Amino acid sequence: SVIIDLATDAVIPLEIGALSRQDVQQADELFVCNSLIGIWPVRRLGERRYGLGALTLALREGGLASTIRTPEWRAPQSAAGRL
Repeated sequence: SVIIDLATDAVIPLEIGALSRQDVQQADELFVCNSLIGIWPVRRLGERRYGLGALTLALREGGLASTIRTPEWRAPQSAAGRL
């Protein structure tokens, strides 16, 4: 896997296995990845908010940066706002 290779190259410790709900809730940072968006940080899951952490940034800069799109967070416009 590309992510495993990037983590290994960046000397980022990794562990492969299933995560419990508690593991996810206690994490300092989270990301999802696929071949379309590359590495995408999870900023919120339910009521829990996550920061954009150093490990996610290190992986993003490690080789998939050209495939990563920066999210553009925009508030939805009301019909009145478009007039």
